[in-house]
Amino acid sequence: MKSIKSKIICTTLLMLAIPALIIGLIGYTQARQHLNDLGQTNLKNGVKMAIQMINGLNDEVVKGHLTLEEAQEKVKTALIGPKNTDGTRTITNKTDLGKNGYFFVLDSKGNELAHPSIEGQNAWSLKDKKGYYYIQDLVKKAKSGGGFVTYDWQLPNDKNHQAEKITYSESDPNWGWVISAGTYSMDFYKSADTILYVLLITLAIALIVGIIITLLFSKHLADPIKKITLQMGEMASGNLTAEVTQTKRKDEIGQLQTSMNYMKEKLRDMILDITKVSDHVTSQSEELTQYADEVGIGTTQIATTMQELSNGAEEQAHSATTLLEKMSDFSQTIMQVAIQGETVKESSTQMLNVTDEGSQNMQQSVQQMHVIDERIKQSLDMVKGLDNKTGQITDLVKVIKDISEQTNLLSLNAAIEAARAGEHGKGFAVVADEVRKLADQVTQSISNITTIVTDIQNESKQVVDTLEDSYRLVNDGTKQINITGETFNDLKDTIKESGKQVENMAAAMFQVLDNTKEINEAIDTIASVSEETAAGVEEVTATTEQSSSSMEEVAKSAKRLEEQATNLNNLVQQFKF
Repeated sequence: MKSIKSKIICTTLLMLAIPALIIGLIGYTQARQHLNDLGQTNLKNGVKMAIQMINGLNDEVVKGHLTLEEAQEKVKTALIGPKNTDGTRTITNKTDLGKNGYFFVLDSKGNELAHPSIEGQNAWSLKDKKGYYYIQDLVKKAKSGGGFVTYDWQLPNDKNHQAEKITYSESDPNWGWVISAGTYSMDFYKSADTILYVLLITLAIALIVGIIITLLFSKHLADPIKKITLQMGEMASGNLTAEVTQTKRKDEIGQLQTSMNYMKEKLRDMILDITKVSDHVTSQSEELTQYADEVGIGTTQIATTMQELSNGAEEQAHSATTLLEKMSDFSQTIMQVAIQGETVKESSTQMLNVTDEGSQNMQQSVQQMHVIDERIKQSLDMVKGLDNKTGQITDLVKVIKDISEQTNLLSLNAAIEAARAGEHGKGFAVVADEVRKLADQVTQSISNITTIVTDIQNESKQVVDTLEDSYRLVNDGTKQINITGETFNDLKDTIKESGKQVENMAAAMFQVLDNTKEINEAIDTIASVSEETAAGVEEVTATTEQSSSSMEEVAKSAKRLEEQATNLNNLVQQFKF
């Protein structure tokens, strides 16, 4: 019972049969009970009537109109019928006691005083198949004012079978008879059985008519649903071209068909949209895959460049450390030059004092000229040494300048690579900018040092020239002692000028020393920044490698997305529009 049609038929039949059966059974039960009550009333009334008849005939006996035997026979004949020659009586009584009902009379000892078949016999010991002594109970209830007794008794037309029999008995006060009227219960229920047969026939007719009506109704209801089911199957298999049968019905089936059409149109539109989206996803996933591959290649190139930049930063840090060591030596050299400049200054002062004394002690000029000659020679050697030292400073300044320019170039390359790295390279770009600024400061300091050293070289050259002139003058003085007085003043002025120049040179050397300290600090900063730059480059390199791995995952995801979009296209292509 899988179809809705069979379910409707079964449900309708049950709805018809169950109430009809319930009503029929209730009606049959009530009718049977009513007929039973009516039958018992008839039996009781019959017995009452017999007692009334005995009362009337007994009055006739008392009056002398009839003998007792005549009166008793009249009662027996009236209740049952005339007595036959074989001792039986033919039932002629028309009282309605049922089809097989009849009267019989007993005395208090169970003797059958009147009976259709066993009149004259003692029935006191009779019992049914259950062992029930019903005659004794009849007599007992009769003497108690009357009552009903039910027992099994053989059928009148079939001695081999028994049926339930009901009997009412009551005692006659005149003659002491026990008047009994009994019949079979089935006689009472015959009319009820007729009613039952009518109910069953009516139920059968109602079921037949109900089946016909239900078949027509279920066909009217189930056929459209069956068609809709078939069309739903077509739609489920991907065929959206099947048209749902239009209907003018306004009930739920009509609404279902309308909703089916609406759903089919919406499903068709949805599949079309899915097709478009799937095609778009396929195209975008292909572009995403290509873009991911390109970004992966670019990321790999950036990682390689950042590795090279890291190596360069490490080399720069190493060079800066080496330069710092050289600048320490350079600072010590500058310190020595400055000390020698102080010594030259003191010597110039001493020469000036000697010149003053020479003007007072002209007689000792020859000896003093020898002293002056030695002093000037020493000064000349010192100034020449100073000139050599300034030349070394110039070479070191050139080295520092080259390192500064290289640092500036590396910082520019680092800024370019940081810009390529995008968001991950912002921190590195700041570090590269700081390196560039420090390199500019170093370049500026080198420029100042170069200017100062150039001035020192020029002044030292002038000092050398001056000392050489002085030396020649001193030699000439020994020969030309006579003109010492004239040239002595010139010598004094020259010595004063040399003292000033030496003092200026000493001051310049101390300034060079201060600048050298600043350069050392800048170089130390450059070394630290270079180390930080190398660390930052390594971090950027690691981030770039991570980005490269992420882009590989993106590429794989894009590939999977493309495959899924292709599968979706294949699924959508199963539908027919």
